[in-house]
Amino acid sequence: MPITESERTYLKNKHKGGWNNEKGNRYEGYYAIYQIALLINTYYGNLDAVHLTSHVPDAFVDDLLISKPSCRVYHQLKDVKDLSWGYSNVKNDFKRQIDISKEQNEQFKLKLVNSKRDFSNIPAEISEFTVLEYFPSYNTLDKLYWEYPEFKRAIENIAVPGRDNNDELMAIAITILGVWNSIDTPVSLKDIVDKVRKNNSYDSLKIYPSIELSDETKEVLDRLNVVYYVNGEILYWSFGNFSGKVIWTSEKEHLLIKSSPLNIVELIPLLS
Repeated sequence: MPITESERTYLKNKHKGGWNNEKGNRYEGYYAIYQIALLINTYYGNLDAVHLTSHVPDAFVDDLLISKPSCRVYHQLKDVKDLSWGYSNVKNDFKRQIDISKEQNEQFKLKLVNSKRDFSNIPAEISEFTVLEYFPSYNTLDKLYWEYPEFKRAIENIAVPGRDNNDELMAIAITILGVWNSIDTPVSLKDIVDKVRKNNSYDSLKIYPSIELSDETKEVLDRLNVVYYVNGEILYWSFGNFSGKVIWTSEKEHLLIKSSPLNIVELIPLLS
């Protein structure tokens, strides 16, 4: 059944209430960081394949929609102590969303994200398409990071090995939140990542499959005591007060190995 005019009025008020709830917006923002990190880790070689929408128009389960290649996942987020399936029409909203998604022949799943660990079982009439997810509520991002291991682990998984100290991980989380709060949706995961990198020039974010350095290249760099790591196609290096980065190609590698530099003075031109 198509959405009626009275339902459109209800949805308009529902969306407005979501935007005006400061506590709810904080909870949704922190959850968005978590999901974006999980998605980057899963799709980091195919970021264009995933799109995210917040406060989804004409949806009854509307806080967040994650459109993956094989499935659309609608999220409703509730951070309330007295949550029940009867709270604020939750069950009815899920039932109506199931009807609409079926009519549109979607491959879909509905998710109720809540801050109650002991929340009740899913009603039978919506259980086929509905899952529950616990996500804790904290007043600050710092507390979430330190007290919820799954959140910290999600951020660690998208950081370049060796660039994953707590300060850098928090910087990644803060930057993702800033981008999410400022961006218009729907938006691709790639657009989010590009803005995160642009806002922070963030070299410690792992987003592309990394090139492999040859053993010969590693031998040269190790022999000259160069500190280095690879992120995507970029080789980052440092030696004392000198540092830089270079797009690492087979031609660059061939030249380095052929030149076999004897010292850092001979090496630096080959890494520029």
